[in-house]
Amino acid sequence: MKRHNPTGREDSADRFIKKLRRRWYIVSAVIITLWAAWTLLDDLHGKRQQTLKKVNKQEILHGVTEEYRNRRLSAIMRYARENCPFYRSLPAGEKLTDFPSMTKGDFLAHYEDIISDCYRDKRDKLH
Repeated sequence: MKRHNPTGREDSADRFIKKLRRRWYIVSAVIITLWAAWTLLDDLHGKRQQTLKKVNKQEILHGVTEEYRNRRLSAIMRYARENCPFYRSLPAGEKLTDFPSMTKGDFLAHYEDIISDCYRDKRDKLH
């Protein structure tokens, strides 16, 4: 909204508002560009972020589903098989019951093989 100015000259408030509007246009253009770039990268990487948003929204609205639990459990078991010598030596299984139950004695006896390959050089930092 333009203010009435009897002198016809632009005062400091008008200059400030114009400067603020210019900056707002620049900021909004940068935000839109970043959003477009983010969306494009997500599309190139298999729409992982969109899928994650959908899954999170579904969990918030409907709770964690059985399919989600099974998928996460499979991912954890796959990680254990791929990265821990102890689990690598076991026959492959798809269910949790295929993994052996472990006692404290088993853990202590096979400690070196249970540690994930990623953490072998960081053993002194594990508590």
